[in-house]
Amino acid sequence: MKSPLIRPAFILSTLFLAGAVLLTAVFLSTPPTTSQAQATLTFSNQDNMPIDGLVRILCFDSPTAAAPFADYDAKVVNGQPNPPPPARCTHLAALHLRHEQPANKHDGLA
Repeated sequence: MKSPLIRPAFILSTLFLAGAVLLTAVFLSTPPTTSQAQATLTFSNQDNMPIDGLVRILCFDSPTAAAPFADYDAKVVNGQPNPPPPARCTHLAALHLRHEQPANKHDGLA
């Protein structure tokens, strides 16, 4: 005959294990939100002032990606890019033209 204490302990441990599995499944199935990261993305200059103008954005999905999956121009107003990078853009490179050197002998840029 089994002890009456074994049965409640077995039931409690089974419920605990089932709860842990359920919580793990919920955490794994919930995708991370990138809206907070994108909301704080601000382009600034060397004096930490927000920039305005055109910025070329190269998006990568990992730090070791060989090539960008997106390459586009974004209009930046008060440091905020429009359109913002896609949600999949976890790593980026941004290029902003700071100075245009005029040609010495010709019209236009050097």
